Amino acid sequence: MSNNIVLIGLPACGKSTIGKILAEELGYDFIDTDLLIEKISKTSIPDIFEKQGEDAFRNIETNTINTLLYESNNVIAIGGGAYERSENRDLLRKIGSTFYLLTPIDILLNRLKEDDNSRPLFKNSDIFAKLQELQAKRHPNFLLADYVIDTNNCSIENVINNIKRIINGKNS
Repeated sequence: MSNNIVLIGLPACGKSTIGKILAEELGYDFIDTDLLIEKISKTSIPDIFEKQGEDAFRNIETNTINTLLYESNNVIAIGGGAYERSENRDLLRKIGSTFYLLTPIDILLNRLKEDDNSRPLFKNSDIFAKLQELQAKRHPNFLLADYVIDTNNCSIENVINNIKRIINGKNS
């Protein structure tokens, strides 16, 4: 297994924010698969959802994850829905250690209310109801991650230190 760190969780749980800082502190590169998808496909994720549908997006997402198989020294933030596919879970276990950033719905709701509304899954929907639906659907798969990091009442630095402590313990 490579030494990549893979961050998973619901939308707005902090994967990108924590991932960028963690990567910088470790001297790793940061990869956000959603941004990588947009770069490779030369279009935005909302456009992919609108023009090709969610299934097509999920296939692109799996192909993108597959391109990371032989990468190392990265902190990788994956889209919230990617971990639903068993194929992606298998790939991600080969890519690195998976960390589920478990974040309470009320915190996610506050973050998403302040969002620029660019997330296709929340377009024209009740954000709270959609978060509940996503949590019910995704949480069992997220619990299959190598590690669960409860972010409730934790600062970003505390979450990062918890991940680094786990990684350092694995490598010693």
